[in-house]
Amino acid sequence: MGYRNDADRLFGIYESSGKLEDYVAANKTYEKMIESGNYSNQDLLEYALLQDYHSMYYVKKAIGLYNKIIENGKETRDDVYYKSQSQLIVLLARNNRSHESIDKYKQMVKDEPDNYRAYDLLHQAYFWAKQYDDAWLALEAAMKFEPNNAGLLSDAGYVCKALGRYDEAIDFYDKAFAINSDDASTLYGKACLFMDTGRDEEAIMAWQDVIDWNNSHGFSEANKWPETEIAKRKKKLISEK
Repeated sequence: MGYRNDADRLFGIYESSGKLEDYVAANKTYEKMIESGNYSNQDLLEYALLQDYHSMYYVKKAIGLYNKIIENGKETRDDVYYKSQSQLIVLLARNNRSHESIDKYKQMVKDEPDNYRAYDLLHQAYFWAKQYDDAWLALEAAMKFEPNNAGLLSDAGYVCKALGRYDEAIDFYDKAFAINSDDASTLYGKACLFMDTGRDEEAIMAWQDVIDWNNSHGFSEANKWPETEIAKRKKKLISEK
């Protein structure tokens, strides 16, 4: 039958080669076709498939870069080394590969039983796999080494929220913020917990805390979300009277 058009031909080439330059050529042709308005649903399907297939190129590239950072940082083990592992855990989870992270950090815990970071990374792997009970056990082990670590306490808030232990989550958020008030993630976490559990009045106060923090730290441009949520909660409360 042959190709229906030039875009179809270029898509076929990319599908076979997977090369970046073939993606660029096909993508440019599809963009021109869409702009012209002369396309079919089959063309849109192939254009979507082109983007779908090419997204894996960037996933593979990101995984390779994270692994290179981790390899390069084995000796120094600085913050970038651990941050890269955390980001890799999330990326693998998005691609249904959490089992790789879990296996990796189970082994790390065995190899480094006195390294709280190993337990922390294992908790993250379980958390992103939505295995929250296991995530809590690993995080609890990390906190035995670092009971006043604000990052771990903040994470404990998120894990407790996922487990439905809301009062505990709030306590952990408060403890984390008391130790490190320069990190607003705990304020956001607390506001989202109140919002997600229908505690509207408390959510309004929590979102106001976020706004106050943003204003005092030069992040007033980030207030659109909390302001929107406050308006929604107030409107809801009025409608319920």
